[in-house]
Amino acid sequence: MERLVNAVPGPIRRFISRGLSFPTLPRLSSSDSTNGADQSPLPSAGKRRREDSDDEKDGVSPKRVKMDVDSPAPAGIAAPGPESPNAVEQIRPGVEAMSLGASGTPEPTNGKVDASPGSPSKRTKYQRGLRGTRKSAASDAAASASTTPSKPRLGPKRQCALLIGFCGTGYSGMQIQKDANTIEGNLFDALVKVGAVSEDNSDDPTKVNIQRAARTDAGVHAARNAVSIKIIMDLPGVTDLVGLLNAHLPPQIRVWDIVRTQNSFNSRTRKYTYFLPTYMLLPPAPDSLSGRTLRESTEAYDSAQHPFWVDVSGQEITPETTLFMLRRKWRIDSETLTKFRAILEAFTGTHNFWNFTVGREYKEAASKRHIKSIEVEEPAIYGNTEWLSVQIHGQSFMLHQRKMIGLAVLLTRSQGAPSLVNYLYTNNRVRIPKSPALGLLLEEPVFETYNKKITAANAKLKDAASAEGKETEDDGESAQNLIREPMDFDKHKEAIEKFKKEHIYEAMRTTEDEQGT
Repeated sequence: MERLVNAVPGPIRRFISRGLSFPTLPRLSSSDSTNGADQSPLPSAGKRRREDSDDEKDGVSPKRVKMDVDSPAPAGIAAPGPESPNAVEQIRPGVEAMSLGASGTPEPTNGKVDASPGSPSKRTKYQRGLRGTRKSAASDAAASASTTPSKPRLGPKRQCALLIGFCGTGYSGMQIQKDANTIEGNLFDALVKVGAVSEDNSDDPTKVNIQRAARTDAGVHAARNAVSIKIIMDLPGVTDLVGLLNAHLPPQIRVWDIVRTQNSFNSRTRKYTYFLPTYMLLPPAPDSLSGRTLRESTEAYDSAQHPFWVDVSGQEITPETTLFMLRRKWRIDSETLTKFRAILEAFTGTHNFWNFTVGREYKEAASKRHIKSIEVEEPAIYGNTEWLSVQIHGQSFMLHQRKMIGLAVLLTRSQGAPSLVNYLYTNNRVRIPKSPALGLLLEEPVFETYNKKITAANAKLKDAASAEGKETEDDGESAQNLIREPMDFDKHKEAIEKFKKEHIYEAMRTTEDEQGT
C-alpha cells in the first residue's frame, strides 16, 4: 500500500493521507462517446463549492490527475476499462473530460471521448502545439525555397535628390495626386519599373519619403527642380540609372542627375521666369467693353488716342485683320515697357501678399513673402509674336502668386499708377486677375546655403582622413561614403537649355498661337 501511495502525485497523496476519498464519475464507453449519449449527472453546485472550499483551506489547489494507462489507480478512482483504454476520470466534477494521446498528453474533448477502434487521434491538432507548427512552417518554407527561384538581394535605400526638368502642359501639377496625371506620379512609376523602388513600397509613395524642392501648379513648367526620395541606387546590371529612368519617362519629363544628399535639404530661394506676349500690355480697343468702362470711369484714360488703334481703325475686317490677329502685330513701345517695369518693381522687398493667394488671411505670418529682385528683359520676336520675359527671384512663393503678373498687366493696360500696388498689401480684400499658367517657368530652386554646408562638411572629412592616413569611419561607413555632392545644375546647362527650347518654349508658343491663351 505504501508503494502504491508513493507512486501517485503529491497532491493526491495528501488527500489519501487525510483519509479523503475522490468522487468518481462513470467511465465513458466507446458507444456513449461516439453516439453522444448523455453523461451521468454531476454533483450539485453546493457540494462542489464545499469541496473547493476545503481544498483552499489547506493550501491545495484542485488539479487534474495525469496518469499512465498502465499504472494502478489510487483508491477512489476507477481504473480505465478495456472499452476505453485512453479515458481518465477527473478529480474535480464539472471540468471537461480529458483523453490521453499516445504520449500521455491530455487533450480537450468537450465532454466526450472518441475511443472507438480505428478512430483518428486529435493529437495532430492539439498535442503538437506550437512546436509542431514551427516544424510544419519550417518544412513548408524549405519546400517553397526548393521550388521558387530566389530573387537577387536588393541594395539599401539611399536618400537622394533627383534633379529634373519638365514641360507642365497637360499635367495636373508637380505633386503626386490620386487619379491625376502629375509629374511626380510619372516619375514614381518609372522608379518602380526600373527597380529603384521595391515592390513592397510601390503601392504608397510616402513609404519612400517623396518630397519636392518647389511645388508647381497645373500647367506650370520647370527647367530645374529637385525631388527628394529614398531609392535603391545600386541595381544589378544597371550602370546608367539616369538613362534608364529617362527611357521609361515621357519626353516632357527629364532626369538630369541623381545626387546623394543628407537626410534633410531645402532650397531657400527660387527663381521663376514668366513669359508673355507683349500685346497683353496693349490698352483695350476703344469700342470694347473694357475700353468703354475705362473711358467712363477714368478721366485720364483715352484708349482712342493710342496710335495702334488709330492705325487699324479703318481696316476692313478679314480673317487676317481680326482683333486677335491685329494685336499680334503690335510691338511694345519704350513708354509702356518702362511703366510695366515700374509696376513690377513695387513688388520687391518684404510684403503681405495675402491678396495674391488663396486660403490666407491678412494676420497670418505666412502671408508675408520676400521678393529679392524682378527683372524684365528686352522684348524678343518669335514667329509673328513679340514676347517679354520677367525674371523673379524670391525666398518662397505661395499658391497662385503669379497674380503679381496679372496685376502688373492690368495696371499697365489701364494706365494705373504703380502706387496702387501698395494698397493691396493692406487689410483690404481685392480680387486680382490670375495670369495663365502657360507662361510660368520655374528656372531653378537655389541651394546656395545647402551647398555651402556640404562643401564645409566634405572638407572636414577629407582633412580627417588625411590626418589619420586612412578613411575615417562613422557608423560603419567610410569617409568617402559620407561625402555628398552639391546640388549643381550647371554641369547639365547645355542639355537643360536644349530641353527648354524644344519642349517648354515650343509648347508655350504653339499653345498661344492656337488658343490665344
